[in-house]
Amino acid sequence: MAVLPTPPPRPAVAPGFQSEQTWVPLALWAKLHGADAPHRLSELPPTYAISISNQVLVVQIGSRSAFWDGVELRLGFSPQISEGEVCLHRLDVIKNLEPLAK
Repeated sequence: MAVLPTPPPRPAVAPGFQSEQTWVPLALWAKLHGADAPHRLSELPPTYAISISNQVLVVQIGSRSAFWDGVELRLGFSPQISEGEVCLHRLDVIKNLEPLAK
């Protein structure tokens, strides 16, 4: 009987943003990282920006393209306005924004 090799141990995942909310207010995420709330850059299409760690994140409501210091990020979900706040999907926050903010 052949013995199967033991799979290598999984690397420890660094603690990061934790939220059970599906849609995360960008203002909350910014505050947790010491940044100011998002400010509107344009009315149509609704575009918002935050400055964090001497870099700028720009998101547009309804667009899956975001920009981190001029470099395009492809989001899994389009940002939306919920209860008057700019919100990003939790997975985009965890997989895109968190690594860049560190």
